[in-house]
Amino acid sequence: MNGFDPKSSNVSGQYQQQNQPQTADNAREINIGGKKARVSSPKQWLRKFISILFSPSKWGRSSKASTTSPIRHTPKPQDQPAKAPGTPIRERTVSAAEADDIASFINRPLPPTPDESSKPDVPPRSAQGSKPQPAPRTQKPETQNTKPANLPQPDSLKAFSNHFKQGNYTGSDKKTDQNVVKQHLRHFAKADLRPVNSNEAYKSLPPDSKRLVQEVYAEKKVTEDIGKLPTGSKEELAALRSKLSKAYKNETSDILVKEFDRQQFTAKCSSAYLAIDQTPHELQEEAIDFSFPKRAPTEEELEVKEHFNNQRAKSPKLTNTFKKETPEGKAFISQAIPKYRDIPCDIESCAGSKEHYVHANYVRLSDNPAEIPDIASQGPTEKNIDHFAHMINDTDSRVSVCLVSKNELDPEKLNQKKYTVSLGPKWVGEERNYDGVTVKLADQYFVDNNKVRIDKLEVNGKAHFRVYDTGWEDHTSGTPSRLAALSVLVEQLKHEPELSGSENSPMNSPMVVNCNAGVGRTGTFITLSKSTRAYLQDGTVNNNLDPSLHKARETRKAFVQTAGQYNALKALHKQLPAVLNPLIEAAGLEIKNPPDQNATITEIDDTYANFEAVHPKSQAPARESGPVSTAKEFMQRFDSGHYNDQPDYWNAVQQDISTIYTPVELKTLTSNIRDFANSNPEYQEQADYMLSLVNTQLKSVAGPGR
Repeated sequence: MNGFDPKSSNVSGQYQQQNQPQTADNAREINIGGKKARVSSPKQWLRKFISILFSPSKWGRSSKASTTSPIRHTPKPQDQPAKAPGTPIRERTVSAAEADDIASFINRPLPPTPDESSKPDVPPRSAQGSKPQPAPRTQKPETQNTKPANLPQPDSLKAFSNHFKQGNYTGSDKKTDQNVVKQHLRHFAKADLRPVNSNEAYKSLPPDSKRLVQEVYAEKKVTEDIGKLPTGSKEELAALRSKLSKAYKNETSDILVKEFDRQQFTAKCSSAYLAIDQTPHELQEEAIDFSFPKRAPTEEELEVKEHFNNQRAKSPKLTNTFKKETPEGKAFISQAIPKYRDIPCDIESCAGSKEHYVHANYVRLSDNPAEIPDIASQGPTEKNIDHFAHMINDTDSRVSVCLVSKNELDPEKLNQKKYTVSLGPKWVGEERNYDGVTVKLADQYFVDNNKVRIDKLEVNGKAHFRVYDTGWEDHTSGTPSRLAALSVLVEQLKHEPELSGSENSPMNSPMVVNCNAGVGRTGTFITLSKSTRAYLQDGTVNNNLDPSLHKARETRKAFVQTAGQYNALKALHKQLPAVLNPLIEAAGLEIKNPPDQNATITEIDDTYANFEAVHPKSQAPARESGPVSTAKEFMQRFDSGHYNDQPDYWNAVQQDISTIYTPVELKTLTSNIRDFANSNPEYQEQADYMLSLVNTQLKSVAGPGR
């Protein structure tokens, strides 16, 4: 039977498809093993007989069985005899080898049918037909069948108590899953959770659960009390905090005060993200990501991409790197565990010690010896998190940033190259030891719709803020406005009393930044963070990125990895003051040494351009009342009622707006007008008209590259 496989699912494909004539004269019906078939020739009958014998459903054989039969094989092309074109299958002859195979198979005894006595006995049933009851358990099983995350929402505090007593909230790590507990408790009314003896449901709770109930009660009460404040001024907030500290005579008062402070800190950290809508709306459109374009790039953007590729080719080559065959290289590979072969680590700038190597490097963006270098690091894994903790402690870093997506952070299924683990324990108040470095999670905050998590840590007793941004996918440019808000948030944290009052100021210690490989997202954020820091210092913007990237790549290869990330930085730096100003104001920060607004710059340098001061006075037309040149001056006149005294109100407004020639100031004015409209909804129509005047002026002064 060479050339034909009776079990093949593609019989028609083995030979050319032919029209089969009807042969009713030779057709007959056969019965094999209870199955009927109609065949028209002995050979067809034999093939049908073979297919039935090999049917798994008849003999109980697995369809995956690897039983080999001499007549079931895949023929080789050279074994197939040449057939005349158009020869029907049923007219083909059988070779001698095939005849022997068939004869040996037919004489082979059939497999025995299943023996009824070999089947297991049917379990006895009672007279009522009920199923047999299992024997009662003598002890509680060690593990619960129901996972905490799959528990149904309890309908009462008593039902919650039963869940807790039975250990249903205990996870695989033998610890209570606090997230699930609090999620269930938040469904209850504040009165049901009130931690007083008169509340019988609370009084009967297990002792270990009462602390969690108190914390959820504090969340509800503090949120409600803050919402009732007339204005939310500092004086009212201070009075509320004092009132909460005296609300109860037990530990609940301390929990209320802690929750109050936590909410205030969260609100402060969220301020920059809430002001993102005041940043230029065209920013995201200008920061096209070449990897995932939503539209076709413009010629200017294609030039940016080509320029980036040329600069990347000219980047310095790392020569002093860890070699695999050397003892030092072997120690580095075993301790740092590099994730990618094409991203080497420079030896001289390595941030880890010989006892605790880490795939991390100090990076500088200039030749200024006074610059405090930051650290670009590979994301820590479960195998080298101890060394990462030692680097944080040894370098005395006070702020670190982790830039990985949600799927890359602490995943259930670990992929060595695609995951990063968190530093510190899982629950607030717990400690974890990393080979001699103790890390305590003192508190935890969530902002930007939980895309950003801030862990307040104590590393060997020293305060450290670690920020996790899980809203940025690998190899993408991210959202530029969110990136700017993150840079402002980091500057906020550096001014926290726990850090600013330490011996080593966070301004003088390196910031540790990591993604997975520690080059793309890491390099993009470090570059913007340096620019934000410089702008807060003196209001200047470094608009020439190439020297900075070349300097950083001397110690960290592929720093700013993709053309899309480079393009996002170019778009941000092109109008950085307009991006940062509303974020800085909302965050309560200020520029330490603001530039002279009246200064005249006759030559604009592309390397250091002070956009706040670029406004030649000769361009502003003179008016009897004096022209305005900044958004601040215009708003001062507007707030003072200056335009109310003018014969033609809107004409006076339009004339003053026409004297503002800086695009950055006009965009800042747009944000100020929106703030005014939000605070005074009754003037929304007038604010819209004013915005149209500002947009008209912006179009008239916007030049190339602005």
